[in-house]
Amino acid sequence: MFSIICCSINPQAADRLRANIEATCGVPFEFIAYDNRGRSDGLCKVYNACAARARYDMLCFVHEDVEFLTEGWGRIIAAKLAEPDCGVIGFAGSILKLRRLTGW
Repeated sequence: MFSIICCSINPQAADRLRANIEATCGVPFEFIAYDNRGRSDGLCKVYNACAARARYDMLCFVHEDVEFLTEGWGRIIAAKLAEPDCGVIGFAGSILKLRRLTGW
């Protein structure tokens, strides 16, 4: 169902993310972590290389410092992606909320 792709510079953080996804996703997935320590490959290069290796048709590009809190989020996202007028879903966030309107 999901190929979850992560460009990593911290293997422990990538392991925590993988465990978090296993506990919350609720659907089949593969986790592709690209160890970018010492390489400094650009994010687009990493994501394209990992996408070429993906087994599933739904690609989820995620940073290693993310934590999923919603149980079964994979089912929710898969249902939304199945809608005929949906092509891409993106999320952005921060631990800070400014009073001013920001670019997010």
